[in-house]
Amino acid sequence: MITYFDTSELRKKFKTRSIIIGTLLVIAGIFSIIVPQVTSFTLSVMLGLLFIFGSVISAFHVKQSYNKSWLAWLRPVIYLIVGILILRNPLTGVAAIGFTLMFYFFMSGFAQIFLGFEFKPITGWFWLVLNGFISIALALFFLIGWPITSIWLIGLLVGISFLTDGISLIMLGISLPKYSF
Repeated sequence: MITYFDTSELRKKFKTRSIIIGTLLVIAGIFSIIVPQVTSFTLSVMLGLLFIFGSVISAFHVKQSYNKSWLAWLRPVIYLIVGILILRNPLTGVAAIGFTLMFYFFMSGFAQIFLGFEFKPITGWFWLVLNGFISIALALFFLIGWPITSIWLIGLLVGISFLTDGISLIMLGISLPKYSF
């Protein structure tokens, strides 16, 4: 068995942090479930802005370091074009984010299941496994309606994922025994 908590102090910190972070994730999840379109649109706009920001940073680096090569300017230009395209049509960005999230939910689900089974002797391990299966179900649900339902489904799925992540952390923190293992 792997020992995660060598001291009672580590166990206490883990328990407290799990409950606090779990609660914050639950709040973020509820918000995202209530207004999923806002979450979807905000994620798309944020992605476009990040590409433009990356373009500026990359262009600055090229200008300062090696501006004689036209190939060096290719990355900042591509970042800029992608950022502008996403900002001009955020719904396309939503569809792309949706596809990426579908992949994330699959991978996150499997990771949670494996982690849950690794935690198995610890009371509360089941919540991690359950969370993993919920993430995989969300990915499959998303796959069925993609890309048409992306505008509301992204925010809803992110909200559900945050909610279940938060609940699993809270339950793990609450159920963590006081004795050493």
